Amino acid sequence: MPWWLVNRQRDLGTNEDAHIVAMEVKMTRDDDISRMAGIKAYRGMRHRSGHKVRGQRLRSNGRKGSTLGVEKKKILKKK
Repeated sequence: MPWWLVNRQRDLGTNEDAHIVAMEVKMTRDDDISRMAGIKAYRGMRHRSGHKVRGQRLRSNGRKGSTLGVEKKKILKKK
């Protein structure tokens, strides 16, 4: 396979190109995140705290759970 077609180019441990599949993808990703958090890199800390990692907005986008917004107060009509 050509180097540009594999999904793991120049692995940090072996310095070789590899095409990983199935469970290896998840394990490798978890190892990478724990390595970044271990050296206290910015991306590792963002992963650990559950924030966006690649510079996306946090204030109004990507909220988990129910939507947050402003509710208008109901105006009580006098009868």
